[in-house]
Parts: sequence; structure tokens; C-alpha cells
Amino acid sequence: MNVFLKLSLVFFASFLFLQCQKEEDLGSSNHSTFETKLLVVNNLAEIFLNDTLWVTSEVVGYLVDSTTKTNVFFSEAILIQNLIIRSWNSENQDYQPNNYSFVFETYCTQLSQTSQASLARFVYEENNSKYQLKVGLLFKKPGIYSIDADKLLLKTSDQTQYFGGGVIGYNDLAGNYYEGYLSAAFENEETNYELYQNLTDAEKSVFQPVSDSNKQKYYFIHVLDSTASIY
Repeated sequence: MNVFLKLSLVFFASFLFLQCQKEEDLGSSNHSTFETKLLVVNNLAEIFLNDTLWVTSEVVGYLVDSTTKTNVFFSEAILIQNLIIRSWNSENQDYQPNNYSFVFETYCTQLSQTSQASLARFVYEENNSKYQLKVGLLFKKPGIYSIDADKLLLKTSDQTQYFGGGVIGYNDLAGNYYEGYLSAAFENEETNYELYQNLTDAEKSVFQPVSDSNKQKYYFIHVLDSTASIY
């Protein structure tokens, strides 16, 4: 299938799945969900202002089906992954773009920023059958932040909506075209979950809870003023 047609189909699927899903509609799709991994390169719990935190991912020729746990091999894929960046401290909730900026090493198709969070949508770059993602975050204000691949929950007066996730369009080894969803988690053994646990109840209530069951989808980081000491 023509790569531009595939990309159009995947973007259509991402629009349907990633933009505005009512809570009762979740899980109703027949598309498979595949597991992917994210890695924070400089694996720290604390960094200074104007330091860059790098997030990467690499997929090589197959993905794991989340339901059957089988490997699905593919070629000519388009992979799109969404990352959500959240500031958890109340003093940083007014306008998210004031808190950080991005270093785009891979193509970002959309960057949506609100007072609550930022959502960046990335297309993996294909390089010799490897599909790679790399993005940097440069922080401008001290505080507790998270980079995550979970769904951002927004409640309005008449419905609950989710934003986030990821999608893939791919050919199997027989040349048949499929689409599916991506479920990403961090492969870092330590995701600094204790930073979240130490937040106040009011700060935690801004977003949906992060629990033991979904904490691997979040990487927490404490950004310190350059005059502070990390020791």
C-alpha cells in the first residue's frame, strides 16, 4: 500500500481513537493492541533547570499482542505514539508552555498544550527496519513533572473524554495491511513513583490517580532550581 495512503488511514484511526472517546466506548474496538517500550535515557529522579530529559523508543520488526502475548511480525509500518507531559504542582498549573520546551529529534505531527497538560504526537522514524522515537524535554520551572503514555482524562458537564495512546498501521509478512493500537510503558526499572506519592491530595486530584497498576506508564522527575543542591 502506498505510504501516503497508509499514513492517511493511520491518522484517521488516531483521530477516532485519540481525540474524544466517551468512557463507555473504551474497549469496544476490534483492533489489536500492541505493547511498546519507552526509555528515559538519563535515568534520574532529579535534574536542574535547563537540563534536557531524553525519551526514546525503538521497535525492530515485531510487536507483542497485549491479549495473546504473541509476537506479530510486520514491515512497512507507520507508528504514532503520544506522550503527555504534566506538571503536578499547583503553582505550575496556569499555562503549561511556560514550564518546559521540546527538543524534537523525531517528527511531531501535533502539539496540543492546555493549562492541564501537553500532548505531543510523534511518528517513529524508520531506519534500516528499525522504528525509532526520540524527544527531549527542557524544563523552565522547578517542580514535579511526569512524562507518560497513559490516557489524559478530561471531564465535561455531559461526558468523560480520554486523550492519548498510540496507533500503528502495518503490513504483515504476507503483505496484508492492518491497523492497531499501541500501549506504551517505560522500561526503566525505576520511574520515581515516590515523587507522586509524596504530592499533596490536592495536587494528585488534578489528574486521574496513578496507582501500582499503571505507574509504569509514568516517569516522574523533580526539577530543581540551578542554585539548589541535589544532595
